[in-house]
Amino acid sequence: SVYGLLTNCVEGTGGSKDYTIHDGTGSISGKSYMASEENMYCFNHMTENSTSGYVKAIGMLKVYRDRVSLSIHTILPVVHFDEITEHF
Repeated sequence: SVYGLLTNCVEGTGGSKDYTIHDGTGSISGKSYMASEENMYCFNHMTENSTSGYVKAIGMLKVYRDRVSLSIHTILPVVHFDEITEHF
């Protein structure tokens, strides 16, 4: 899992959701194809309010063309900020 500041979320192609998460060491791109209730809440909250927030993204890291990305299974808003080791 990756914890960090969700800095971007957009509607992708084929029904996917594309996320950018900054964890304090850099940014990682992630893609979710699953329309679970938690994923939709996070996506809708971020796009409607046009704000960033801390999230926990659970998935699998993949390397494609020398770039690391995250295939996201679940993305949840962080409720307890003791889970975040670095705050910006």
